[in-house]
Amino acid sequence: MNRAVRVEFDWVPYRFRARGVARAAVYLDDEDRRSYLTIVGTLLEVGALDVHAFCGNPNHADPDPSRRMRHVKGHYVCRFNFRHKRVRALWRGRHEAILVRDAGYLHECPRYIHLNPKRARIMRTADRY
Repeated sequence: MNRAVRVEFDWVPYRFRARGVARAAVYLDDEDRRSYLTIVGTLLEVGALDVHAFCGNPNHADPDPSRRMRHVKGHYVCRFNFRHKRVRALWRGRHEAILVRDAGYLHECPRYIHLNPKRARIMRTADRY
């Protein structure tokens, strides 16, 4: 069955999240994190992506709009699978795209993202992450 078309608006903020298959880690080490950030950084440099907040949790990632998110995920999984000699899926299904509809949520969203490592018990305090 085909997926429903996702309605997108250019230049409207969204909160994105993509989880690893079976909540497995999508970054196994610092080289994986650098690889992911390099792909995101390339889109930032050419102006194809704006990131207001980012948190690279071990089992999910939070960048920005859908076609660029597919680009990041697709390029990263190719690098990840090649480096770790894998052929299976890395991401669990489609990423979430939550429209930021009002100023209150726009203000709260970066706070939520930056506190994620503390809530996930990756770090005791978010500032260390």
